[in-house]
Amino acid sequence: MNRVYSSSLVFLMGSLMILFLFPFLTNASVITGTIVDENGAPVPDLIVTVKSFKGTFIPERHGVHDREPIFPPPQPSNTDATGSFTVKNIVAPSVNQLTLFPGRESEYEVRGIEIEGITFRVDPFLFLFMHEGFPFGIEKDTEEISVKITVKKRMRIRGQVLKDDGTPLRNAN
Repeated sequence: MNRVYSSSLVFLMGSLMILFLFPFLTNASVITGTIVDENGAPVPDLIVTVKSFKGTFIPERHGVHDREPIFPPPQPSNTDATGSFTVKNIVAPSVNQLTLFPGRESEYEVRGIEIEGITFRVDPFLFLFMHEGFPFGIEKDTEEISVKITVKKRMRIRGQVLKDDGTPLRNAN
């Protein structure tokens, strides 16, 4: 028993020495940013997601259909009271899709995205951005990417269709 115990202790000590002698190698990036309205006020409680893919093309574009998302995917992030968010563990190098409000209609529309000081204006009528995401790449050895997203509250028109006598008309558009 004593021999097994000492052998296990030597193995454990050797493993710990190797662990601390070599720094952890990581190829994960972090996206930090804020979401503000057109007046610069922070927008809380919005969901930000990133889908990552290996390679240089996003699937379903350029005839490339064989790319699968990187596993495990980065976890979504919600904006806090200051409009700030952080999405961690994004593999680098990779091609990614930044998406807001995934899977549901939002009361906001994206007006612009600033990534590392470069501003992209987004056409509010673009179907592509809201459903597929904003594509961007991350180069090898990138540690952090800074993003600022500007949104505008959507205008909603609601009403009722009435007959001449004032009663509601059913199934009318």
